[in-house]
Amino acid sequence: MKSFAAPSIYLVVFWSVLIGGFVSASYEFGEPEPHHFANLDAPIWTTTPTPVDPKTQNYERLPPRGAAADPSSTPAKLVGVSAIAPPDATVTGAIEPPKREWMAGSRHLKLCQQRYRSYNVSDNTYQPLDGGPRKHCVTEEREPSVGLPAADRSPDRHASWCTARYDSYRASDNTYQPFSGPRRQCVSPLI
Repeated sequence: MKSFAAPSIYLVVFWSVLIGGFVSASYEFGEPEPHHFANLDAPIWTTTPTPVDPKTQNYERLPPRGAAADPSSTPAKLVGVSAIAPPDATVTGAIEPPKREWMAGSRHLKLCQQRYRSYNVSDNTYQPLDGGPRKHCVTEEREPSVGLPAADRSPDRHASWCTARYDSYRASDNTYQPFSGPRRQCVSPLI
């Protein structure tokens, strides 16, 4: 009987320690109970504005922080400022201003501004879509004028159809630049 009682006592003690360990571990490592907020029913924002008196607010104004002056530095001395003379008119008068065919109000200016969004009036250049350096805007003589009535434009219906269809149309050689590949001849249904 003694041999039967000892293993059963060990078995009962083992299971009670094992179950007690699981209970204490689940209590220690279990999720904590969520915090209960008191005013969850109240709305976050009010429906009516409430005035705030800034005089009742106790904000503390701090003085502005400036950079500390370096005591070892000395102010810069302007040497020879009074010796600078105005430019010599005989030397600078010989320099001709650059000839600008794109002056304000010109047909060239209107065409370049209409054709290129990146057009810069000061140096008559635009940024190509494929990247690279800026290019000068060149307009052709046979291009239709911007802002003129349709009666004043050239009577060539084929060229006007191609110009309306393709932004890169060049009337001098009747070609346009597709998105990929070399220039192609423009073939209109009017021919």
